[in-house]
Amino acid sequence: MAWGASDKGGTGAPSDNGYTKIYSTVGAFATLKADGSITAWGNSDWGGTGAPSDNGYTKIYSTVGAFAALKADGSITAWGSSYNGGTGAPSDNGYTKIYSTGYAFAALKADGSITAWGASGSGGSGAPSDNGYTKIYSTEFAFAALKADGSIKAWGASSSGDTDAPSDNGYTKIYSTGYAFAALKADGSITAWGNSDWGGTGAPSGKGYTKIYSTGYAFAALKADGSITAWGDSDSGGTTSNATSD
Repeated sequence: MAWGASDKGGTGAPSDNGYTKIYSTVGAFATLKADGSITAWGNSDWGGTGAPSDNGYTKIYSTVGAFAALKADGSITAWGSSYNGGTGAPSDNGYTKIYSTGYAFAALKADGSITAWGASGSGGSGAPSDNGYTKIYSTEFAFAALKADGSIKAWGASSSGDTDAPSDNGYTKIYSTGYAFAALKADGSITAWGNSDWGGTGAPSGKGYTKIYSTGYAFAALKADGSITAWGDSDSGGTTSNATSD
């Protein structure tokens, strides 16, 4: 059952059963059935219509205005706003996962190659042409892909982390706020880049950090000794001066 604004998915939900999960854009829903078939409803401009009629899909991903569904054979079908990735999906198969910014998709293949589509200024173009990538991370307008050797390639909007990604390797994981990335190295050191107001600058210079957490505007890194360093927007967790303890 759905409720709310009728032109944004509040009406039109399917009346049958057997669905396993529901996904959404800003104005539409798409639901996946146990047999891998998909039903969508809501605003047609944002993916409420145009869903594939076949089955065998395993997961649905979304931007603000489009859906992309991954099939068991690694093929992809997209629908919704063409600007937001509703068109331009790759026609081949072998993809293992899809990632998204607010306005573009990036699909990772089994060989570690990447195909991106959607708004070009938000990551829809500029993806690396080589392979060997293991995971993709995103901000609102940019992607950052991590390679097996721990090197990083970023693309999308410069204000959201497209530029200034580290040129060395050895990184194990990337974290993000809305407009900045922070990458953790095997030695526990951190490199951040992107919008300085959102955590793109101010990362700690030491080593020994084990994990990074984020709000939409700030990062907080946890060290092996249990100490914490935060940076980013001070009103959104970028400082620990207002932290409280039990």
